[in-house]
Amino acid sequence: MERGRTCQLQVVYRSGGPLTVFDRARTFALRLNSALKRRLISRFSSMEEVSAAGACAINRGANLLFSPPGSCLQPGDLVEVLTMEEIRRTLNANNCCGRLQFMPGMERFAGQRYTVLKPVRTMFDERAWKMVRVKDTVVLRDVICDGTGLYDKEGCDRCCFYFWKTDWLRRVR
Repeated sequence: MERGRTCQLQVVYRSGGPLTVFDRARTFALRLNSALKRRLISRFSSMEEVSAAGACAINRGANLLFSPPGSCLQPGDLVEVLTMEEIRRTLNANNCCGRLQFMPGMERFAGQRYTVLKPVRTMFDERAWKMVRVKDTVVLRDVICDGTGLYDKEGCDRCCFYFWKTDWLRRVR
């Protein structure tokens, strides 16, 4: 694979696997929760009891309810990206850790501190048009691919979040 010419979204599906029964039930419950919230908020939007803050509280509760057991990094946790030397020790010959590829554009974030935006449990594989399960992966706040060097001289303009293996991060206490 040619370095610097591949988007992480084109290879991240390799790090996943099929959804378990729990994942399917969780996805269904989250969709049902979201649909009910939308209907309740739109129906009672004129009433004072329902507010945007209340909707956020409902959403946070749903995220806590369905957090997988043993997940160590949660939204809001402060982490430090390991140095490139430490990250290279976790990578195999294909530049992967747990089948998730470390992209060249991610190097500029090494050694810096960021906040966990959210853990990634499932993702949509655009190529196979199906959901896949992802383990030990998070998205960091404000850590976005700038698209330079991808595809052609103009780059990519999708502005995707990078996916980070928890092996590449250190929790800051």
